[in-house]
Amino acid sequence: MRWGRGSYPGPVHPAAPVDPLLFAAWWRGGAEAELRDVLMRSWDPIGVAGDPAAADEYDPYLLGLVGLLRAGASVADVASRLLEIERSEMGLSTDPADPRRSAVAHRVHAWHAAPSPRRAAGPDAARCDGPGR
Repeated sequence: MRWGRGSYPGPVHPAAPVDPLLFAAWWRGGAEAELRDVLMRSWDPIGVAGDPAAADEYDPYLLGLVGLLRAGASVADVASRLLEIERSEMGLSTDPADPRRSAVAHRVHAWHAAPSPRRAAGPDAARCDGPGR
């Protein structure tokens, strides 16, 4: 079975272990860059998308979002986490009802569920169904 963007090898249950080598291959094989791109193009709450020096500005939040998605987070859960990042971690005074955040959460959720043309399944893909697959 092909791994989707978010369907990295291993079980979906948050307490279940994920093989670190398979996860690293999935992450470095394109997942990290794809999620970074989604956040920079769609979310970008501090407006740095045009600055090449800020390409990794949102990297501290990537693995946390993947963890949420791995645990079965809903679109609303992702939107709540984005709001929390904006307010608590970035110190922004953002509108909690801003519809753009929900749109970004939908994009992040769709990214996680979709197969990726940029990453081919590794040799262990046949034995790894990914989360909920």
